[in-house]
Amino acid sequence: MRACLKGLLNSSDPIEDIAQEVSIRAWKGIRARGPPERLDGWLWGIARHVVDDYKKSRALERLRRATYSPATERPENPLDRTCQNESRKGIRDAIDELPDLERLLVRERAEGRSVTELSENVGDTYAAVKTRLYRARRTLQKKLRHLPSFKEDRKGGG
Repeated sequence: MRACLKGLLNSSDPIEDIAQEVSIRAWKGIRARGPPERLDGWLWGIARHVVDDYKKSRALERLRRATYSPATERPENPLDRTCQNESRKGIRDAIDELPDLERLLVRERAEGRSVTELSENVGDTYAAVKTRLYRARRTLQKKLRHLPSFKEDRKGGG
């Protein structure tokens, strides 16, 4: 089990804790439904799901640490450099209203991370990350239509 987990995780990840979580979920599954026909494949599936959950929770924890309160000064990022002063607050507020994972992806993408890097960091497939980014951008477009600079940018001006 540990050898399989080492192949799915980085060396700095808590392999023992994840292996224990796999064992607990397997035990609960056997108690609830009985032993599966193919134990090895079933355990591998549980391990993959536990690793995916771990990677996503780690990415969301990074987001929570990076989240700032409105009272504190926000660090400068590429979005701040490209937006007009009056639009910054509206854009920040719209991004802050996104679901946690989409907010993380938008911020990380704005900082120059590739979709491949993002998919590895959050433990999702490339296609799933692209879809989440598309939906987040579409949501932001709907929320930002009222901003003057956004209207000018969409018309090719400004």
